[in-house]
Amino acid sequence: MDFIAHIRERDKRVQTVKEHLLGTKDLAGVHGEKLGIKHIVGLAGLLHDLGKFSMEFQNYIRLAVENPERAPRRGTVDHSTAGAKLLYEMFHDPAKDFSLYTATLAEVVGNAIISHHSYLRDFLSPVLSSDYLRRVHEKELSEFELLVQRFFTTVMDQGQFRAYVNAATEELKKYLSASETGLTIRLFFLSKFVFGALIDADRTNTRLFEEGYSLEELDVGDLFGAYYLKLMDKLNSFQNRADASTPINRWRSEMSSQCEKFAYQPSGIYTLSIPTGGGKTLASLRYASV
Repeated sequence: MDFIAHIRERDKRVQTVKEHLLGTKDLAGVHGEKLGIKHIVGLAGLLHDLGKFSMEFQNYIRLAVENPERAPRRGTVDHSTAGAKLLYEMFHDPAKDFSLYTATLAEVVGNAIISHHSYLRDFLSPVLSSDYLRRVHEKELSEFELLVQRFFTTVMDQGQFRAYVNAATEELKKYLSASETGLTIRLFFLSKFVFGALIDADRTNTRLFEEGYSLEELDVGDLFGAYYLKLMDKLNSFQNRADASTPINRWRSEMSSQCEKFAYQPSGIYTLSIPTGGGKTLASLRYASV
């Protein structure tokens, strides 16, 4: 049986859960590789839609396509808890494969997974409740053992999975020890990055499937080149306006040009101090697209 992740609208072609999980893993890993956390981010992609192996979701998605009037409301079938729950049960239990690093990995990646259809959740609320623990520890998933079995049978066996988690754990150790910055701050930014990379990879993989493209067919360099030309067409059109020579517009043009020139400086963190109305949005795009 093929387990469905998405059904393409125009021709009803199916993207399987296996295809979507592995594709999202690979895309997320590309983002994470820049920081040396390829497997950490890839793990989020690998497990984010684990719950789609449930028959509840399979029945829902088929009904949503075949008879949308009778389908349950979108979002009522929980498919984002299972992946985080698997990590928690395998690597956060002191009686099993527990260590401080694997437990932290389970929390950071798991929270990104349960949050990927909303916003990044706080681990602890102001009233000391934890949506994370409620989802991964307290919530019962009726098909959990079965869908985990389907994952290990269809996508990746347990040995491969444990090896992947071990690689992610080693990355976490290196990441946390690579700087004198406080541990809490590094975990904060790691959580943000994993969540953002997962969102991007999930949506990009889904859109590639919907449009009928593969990742290999997309050249990011060509894409940025095309965007740059469109941006410059827009900026050049401003020069033909009657008010192009006013003092404010001359300053806007000058600051925009300086942003592009500065793009050739070494990579780093910089500030752009331009007053409101000075054209920061388009000027910063010139910096980003070079």
